[in-house]
Amino acid sequence: MQRINRLVNVATVLLMFGALHVWAQPEGGQGERGGGGRGGAMMAMRSIPIEQILGFLAFDDKVGLSNEQLGKVRDALKDVYAERAILVKKLSGGDDRDAAMTEVRKLRGQMTQKLTAVLDAKQVEVLKGYMQEMNQGGGRGGQGGPGGRGSGGRRGGGNDGE
Repeated sequence: MQRINRLVNVATVLLMFGALHVWAQPEGGQGERGGGGRGGAMMAMRSIPIEQILGFLAFDDKVGLSNEQLGKVRDALKDVYAERAILVKKLSGGDDRDAAMTEVRKLRGQMTQKLTAVLDAKQVEVLKGYMQEMNQGGGRGGQGGPGGRGSGGRRGGGNDGE
């Protein structure tokens, strides 16, 4: 009986270590580069945050968007949104990370170009500052980037009153 208990204990420990090893792998054990499926799709969603940008432009007083500009921004971002959805679906299939990043950069550049055509120079500078802040983790609830949580800002805009 003791031998069976010992065998069960050893088997349990081995299974636990195996499960921990798989759980600790990036992208569910598919490695850091290539494969990853969901990783490229998540990168596209995180790198082209259309919803956050639209909300920022529409509601932040620093931007001062007119109603006419808001309609144009919405139309421009609607096009990018459709393209992002196609890209996310494509990247979910498991393309390699470098190719995914190239596609994401290309679409992000298109988005920036479309917004720059609608906004005036001051508004473009405010938008660039916001996007830079987002890239550093301040606009995503404190996430510092892929795989980590930094000490960035908190949701809701931080401590403006202090």
